[in-house]
Amino acid sequence: MTGKEKAQRNKEELVKLLDEGYSTKEACKKLGVSRKTMDGYKRDLGLPTETADKKQKAFQLLSEGKTYQLVSEELSISITTAWKYANELGKSVSKTQKAKDSVGQRYKMLVCTSLVERDAGKKQRALFDCDCGTKNHEASLSSVKSGQKSCGCMKGKPKHGLSGTKTYNCWNKMRERTKPGFYNAKDYFERGIVIEDSRWDDYLNFLKDMGERPKGLTLERINNDKGYYKENCKWATRKEQQANRRCSKRPSNKPK
Repeated sequence: MTGKEKAQRNKEELVKLLDEGYSTKEACKKLGVSRKTMDGYKRDLGLPTETADKKQKAFQLLSEGKTYQLVSEELSISITTAWKYANELGKSVSKTQKAKDSVGQRYKMLVCTSLVERDAGKKQRALFDCDCGTKNHEASLSSVKSGQKSCGCMKGKPKHGLSGTKTYNCWNKMRERTKPGFYNAKDYFERGIVIEDSRWDDYLNFLKDMGERPKGLTLERINNDKGYYKENCKWATRKEQQANRRCSKRPSNKPK
């Protein structure tokens, strides 16, 4: 079966699934495709895409005067996307509003807890809690948004000297898989498979949670539709991984 024939078959199956009341997420699982591919099928069929649906709902909520924070939470979108939709609707988002919406947001190892009163002409500063345990660390909000990773606890930290070990290689491959530039991003990043615990950006935290890789085992996600974090990961055999693949769970079309 060619790629075009498979796509056409999937589109026909999609129409049936939607008629039967399946959600977009459930249809993705049934067909074994990413959300991005599903949106492409819907566009070809003249159906509203998930992105278009969320944008429409965002427009409605913003028109009702809902806060950007509430729109972000209700639609499971980032606060930045909520601002983008507001701009498309003709609502300009002030710097003051963006600063207020930053409270509660995570930036690498830092979580913004409150804003510091700003002097005229000065950059907005805020208080952050760091994953290392530091509370109320004060920093420039723009610096944190631009890439500051921690309260400073990572600066001057000695190198662990463990790169090249089998456990380190597993950790490094996990990071590569979850990047948008990965060659097989449709099966990872585009499906929302990311490193959900920011602590795992540091190899030593990953090692502490998972331990050394046992001989003959590799890193496995227990639930294939969720990302990488301690409760969803284990060391598994190749056989266990094969049985847990999405294609292994699809219903067979072969006659019994």
